[in-house]
Amino acid sequence: MSADACPRCGEPLEYDEADIGVGTIRGNPGCPNCFWTPDEAAVEEMVALIMKCPNCGAPQEDHDGFGVLSCAVCGYCTHPSLTGGVCDICHKKP
Repeated sequence: MSADACPRCGEPLEYDEADIGVGTIRGNPGCPNCFWTPDEAAVEEMVALIMKCPNCGAPQEDHDGFGVLSCAVCGYCTHPSLTGGVCDICHKKP
């Protein structure tokens, strides 16, 4: 994906431009297809819910909305994904 492509949908970005007499100044990009803006991306990156591990209380970021699935501090794991009876996260049998 090029730098001038929307990170959300891949369509070409558009820029506001203004002639300032000695050249043209280009403003922030925006996507005419999905209406993405850089300000929106900054907000999406900053928003992270902080949850506490139910076992030890260590703070954990919850980016997906599923809560604390595992904790590297105490080894807590809900075993959300199993392959052959072994957890794909902690590599233990539940």
